Amino acid sequence: MLNLGKLSRYDAKLMIEIARDSRSVALSTARDSASMRILAIVTILFLPATFTATFFSMTFFNFLDADSPKASPWIWIYVAATGLLTVIIQGIWAFMSHRSQAKPISDSQSDFKVMQNENLSLSASSGL
Repeated sequence: MLNLGKLSRYDAKLMIEIARDSRSVALSTARDSASMRILAIVTILFLPATFTATFFSMTFFNFLDADSPKASPWIWIYVAATGLLTVIIQGIWAFMSHRSQAKPISDSQSDFKVMQNENLSLSASSGL
């Protein structure tokens, strides 16, 4: 019976070490996620302008006359389309980002919290 108690304490110690390692991995993943979010924001800022410039083929400027280069009077369409697309894409991204962060805790996460509390009470009672 004494051997079973030692084995149980050893198993509890191992589980606590595994939980600490898992926490470390989770923190690293969160840092990577933050980097990817910044990359997504930069992409969202430049994508609409790139798309509209390609779509309109940039025929808004006339550089053939070296003395007086001219911009087309229709350049406002490019500015308006780019601004509108940027606002729409950022709005969709903000909505999707907010929605994904507002998800409730799943059953597996609540089970983990219960197990963590049981581990703490076990280690306190066994003197680990």
